[in-house]
Amino acid sequence: MSLAAFEDSIKALISSLEAHEKFRGQQTQQSGKVFFMWDFAKNTLRMSQSNTEPKSNVMQRCIFANLLFHDTTGTLTLLCGGDTTEFGDDVKQKSADCEKKAGEWEAAQNLTSA
Repeated sequence: MSLAAFEDSIKALISSLEAHEKFRGQQTQQSGKVFFMWDFAKNTLRMSQSNTEPKSNVMQRCIFANLLFHDTTGTLTLLCGGDTTEFGDDVKQKSADCEKKAGEWEAAQNLTSA
C-alpha cells in the first residue's frame, strides 16, 4: 500500500463531499455537517502531505472521520449546531475506504505500536 493510494482515497472522499447537494450552500456559510467534514478531510490530506506531521495523526483522523460519517448517536449533529444533513452511501463508502487504506498504509509503514 502506497501513500499515493491512501491519499487518492482521501481525495475521492473530498470529491464525494463536494458533490453533495448541500455542499455549496454550506461552503458559502462555512458551517454545517458537509462543510465541517469536507474541511476535516481537506486538513487530513494536507497533514498527510506534510513532512512535519506525525503520520499516526493522519491515520487516527481517518478512523475518527469514519466514526463521524457513520454516527448514529447525534454527536456530529451536536458538533455542527443541530444540522441533521445525511451524507448518503457514496460518502460513507468513501470514508470506509479511507479508514481501510489508512490501516493498510499504517501496517505497511510499521506505524502501529507493538
